[in-house]
Amino acid sequence: GDGGFKLLLKQGAWFDDAHQAHVSTYTAVGHATILTGAYPYRHGIVGNDWWDRATQKRVYCCGDASSTILGEPTAENVGTSPRNLQVTTVGDELRVATGMKSKVLSVSIKDRGAIFTGGKTGMAYWFSKDTGRFITTTYYTNDYPVWWKQFDAGKPQDKWLDKVWDP
Repeated sequence: GDGGFKLLLKQGAWFDDAHQAHVSTYTAVGHATILTGAYPYRHGIVGNDWWDRATQKRVYCCGDASSTILGEPTAENVGTSPRNLQVTTVGDELRVATGMKSKVLSVSIKDRGAIFTGGKTGMAYWFSKDTGRFITTTYYTNDYPVWWKQFDAGKPQDKWLDKVWDP
């Protein structure tokens, strides 16, 4: 409506005295807070990493041992997904409101940037520093779409490999 996103598109927003209402301002916490509208104690993402007292192990914010990276070897416990996120995101709510007809696609350099902005029902891709490709995990899909395979077949990441960039 006129008072929602349309107002932001027309007039923008400016905050000259803004404050975080939570102490941890790590990347994952910020993405989760902004896209869920919930505080960390509610959405469950309290840092990029945290210590789980019950298991006595470190937890990566979007770590998920049950999800493996598509088309690349996945070291033990390196798979990622939004399973640690305890609430829905704006994208999830958009999909639910449209009977799952809306498409939510998130792309980022880091997995947590794509995962927490894409939500639980969207699709997320992030950059693999190991291969130079944009990748995803089995949480989202069992195979890459045809357009991704066609793009990746051209090995666009190799175009600038071993080249010197002179600005």
